[in-house]
Amino acid sequence: MQEADNTSRFHHQWLPDDVLFEPNSFSNATLENLKSKGNKINEKEPAILGKMDAVLVLPDGNLEGGVDYRGDDKVVGF
Repeated sequence: MQEADNTSRFHHQWLPDDVLFEPNSFSNATLENLKSKGNKINEKEPAILGKMDAVLVLPDGNLEGGVDYRGDDKVVGF
């Protein structure tokens, strides 16, 4: 679950038509590939895109928590 929480974020906005990327989170090759297809790339805004905390129910019924490092949250058990 933590791996999913740590994943880089992006958001495609229709108007204005651009793609907002979490700064320094995607490879130059990925960004250049998207630019070559006409996408407008925005990495300049320091916005948090979809901060997420999550709980995964495992097949054995145990719970696995993940917390977004971008915030000040934490995972605890019960």
